[in-house]
Amino acid sequence: MPTVGSASARGGEPVARRQDLPPAYHREGSVYVTRRDILMEDQSLYGTRLGGYEVDPTWSVNIDGPEDWERAEALVRAKALLSGNRN
Repeated sequence: MPTVGSASARGGEPVARRQDLPPAYHREGSVYVTRRDILMEDQSLYGTRLGGYEVDPTWSVNIDGPEDWERAEALVRAKALLSGNRN
């Protein structure tokens, strides 16, 4: 996957703006699914077949500190209100 610093996209054409690059994704880290044998034998979370799941950033929080935890709790409360669950 090309990056802004690579100066070219698919087909080798130079890219002047990052908006013109194809979509790029990163490992978000909230969910990993792997087989036990990969974990035990390869001592890895990743096998040879990788897949992704696009996470809506509106409902996602990377918790690194207390303020992130507070945002996560607020999102859970908001989602409960939207679904009609007031508990």
